[in-house]
Amino acid sequence: MARRTLLITYMTTYLLALAAIIRTLVAFGDHGFWPLIVLMGVYLVLLIAEPLVIRHSRPLTYIYLLAQTAIICTLAYLTPGVDFWASLFVPLVVQVMHNFPRRTGFL
Repeated sequence: MARRTLLITYMTTYLLALAAIIRTLVAFGDHGFWPLIVLMGVYLVLLIAEPLVIRHSRPLTYIYLLAQTAIICTLAYLTPGVDFWASLFVPLVVQVMHNFPRRTGFL
């Protein structure tokens, strides 16, 4: 049951990231904002590679989370009037809560 719940959780986070990418294409596709598309692509690749990174080592996990946070903050900085970037923190929160002890996850 726990494995199934984890699978459903990860599938939901992938769909959420994909929805943000589609929203980016719709909102900025005509304006030549290709850096946003590239950053979203890197975010998605890292999100998909996360299970391999988590299994590899704990320091790599911290670097992964820092890189994902930096990507989201960069996206928010480049487009200050857009509010859907905050939804990209949800997959990171889910990953932290699944892979760290409760106290560390809340911090």
